[in-house]
Amino acid sequence: MFQIMMYVRVSGKHPNYDVRPGFRKAAKKWKKKGKKADIKIDRVEKVQINQGVLPSDAVFKGYRSVTVQNIKFITDNVEYLIERYYSPSEKKTYEAVLPKCVDGEFGP
Repeated sequence: MFQIMMYVRVSGKHPNYDVRPGFRKAAKKWKKKGKKADIKIDRVEKVQINQGVLPSDAVFKGYRSVTVQNIKFITDNVEYLIERYYSPSEKKTYEAVLPKCVDGEFGP
């Protein structure tokens, strides 16, 4: 009697798994890396405790660091002073042209 063996390869959803008997790739172990070292600190502020709440024998032990991430959106509004000239003889006003990067009242 003949024995037929079929091998099925699972699609791209699970590339580390093959259903052939005895075949299975070891999945890579995921490790969470700390990102705090990569954060750029823009300013350092010291937060002081109210001395009135401390007992008389309290001793300063240093600081505890807390990093707070904020996003700032800053404006870059530009006022263009466009030169204007008037010619009485031609009864016509001449104006300088805004830079091409300006579209109406909005920048690029």
